[in-house]
Amino acid sequence: LNAFQSNLVFFFSPTQVFNGEAPTSAALLPKLAEVRLLLSKDPTLQGEARTRVLTALDEQIARVAVLKSSP
Repeated sequence: LNAFQSNLVFFFSPTQVFNGEAPTSAALLPKLAEVRLLLSKDPTLQGEARTRVLTALDEQIARVAVLKSSP
């Protein structure tokens, strides 16, 4: 059961992340950072859409980081 819980995969659409509907669990911080890095390198994501998506991810990462640092 522990192996399952630690390897559980969460699926959230970019829209859910953008709207702040994805959970803000500290366990998601590395994955959010990984997604942000991959999207920042995606040549198909351009212009205002790129700015909005990356900003939304940055905001979500900041929220999770604050929760992770809280006692």
